[in-house]
Amino acid sequence: MDAVATRVTEACSVVVAGLWNRSIFTPSWLASNILEDERAPIQSEIPISNLELPIRHSFGGVYLRVSQGRLELNQKEIGSSDEPMIETACKILSLLAHTPVSGVGINFQYKILDVGRISPLFKTLDLGPLADFGASVAENVLVRSLRLTNGHIVNVNLALRDCVTIDVNFHHDARSTSEAKSFIGDGVQSRLQLAERLLLDVYRIEVSDDISHG
Repeated sequence: MDAVATRVTEACSVVVAGLWNRSIFTPSWLASNILEDERAPIQSEIPISNLELPIRHSFGGVYLRVSQGRLELNQKEIGSSDEPMIETACKILSLLAHTPVSGVGINFQYKILDVGRISPLFKTLDLGPLADFGASVAENVLVRSLRLTNGHIVNVNLALRDCVTIDVNFHHDARSTSEAKSFIGDGVQSRLQLAERLLLDVYRIEVSDDISHG
């Protein structure tokens, strides 16, 4: 293989854009409405350095952050058939069915540390003229917005810095919570397999074991 990428586990996420009332998402509401066992522990982390940032709730293998315009769920582990992130998102969308939403995405991230094997992707025609001009490229980003034969949109972002960071986003312009629920209801695994097949077949990037960015 030309390059090996490592999956960043906690960067796997479900994001629903909408007008969320984040005051609803208290530990007591989550315990009563989301958790199967109301006595199960919920950890809430408040970002003291910036109180404008959303609280991060952690429960049942899931991280939940809610801001006024965005609901985001991350899963502590991926790669198995168990998908608590999807189950939690579907519960919230069913319970708060009248929330105005505008879009939904399922996201994955990968890192490539051996930059040399993938650097030819970033050798664009303007590098020589930029050098002659006296400029060097501090960050090089390759962006692809793809429409698959089934109509789904996949956005791929490859950014070259000290390492290569790859973000893959499966996006849908959902107009209701039911439409968003239907999109994410297909689960993470089918999108994960498609994302990694895309990286392998198109960019010759093989994905190795997961890492966590904490």
